[in-house]
Amino acid sequence: MTSEARNGDNLHCLVGPELFRFESFQQWVNKAASWFATCGYPSRHAICVDAKGRICQYGKHFMTARDEDAFPVRVCMAREDDMPNSTLQGSPEAQRKEIP
Repeated sequence: MTSEARNGDNLHCLVGPELFRFESFQQWVNKAASWFATCGYPSRHAICVDAKGRICQYGKHFMTARDEDAFPVRVCMAREDDMPNSTLQGSPEAQRKEIP
């Protein structure tokens, strides 16, 4: 079966545990590099989702989130089975989250 996404479709995805969140655009500017560097998970695999459910991949996306009052932006692991180390696996933070 083939599925085709169209503009405006609602798509719900399961992602791994939340690593951290940016409460504001300024916090993203000030902390993104250090938080990604120390979270133990490759930033290129993280999924960032704004408060309106949109993926944020680039600076422009974060600026749109700022301009449209769509913070906080949550940073999640791409998958729950993609754990950076064994210490997270048994923790409550390792529970699967659904991004609505």
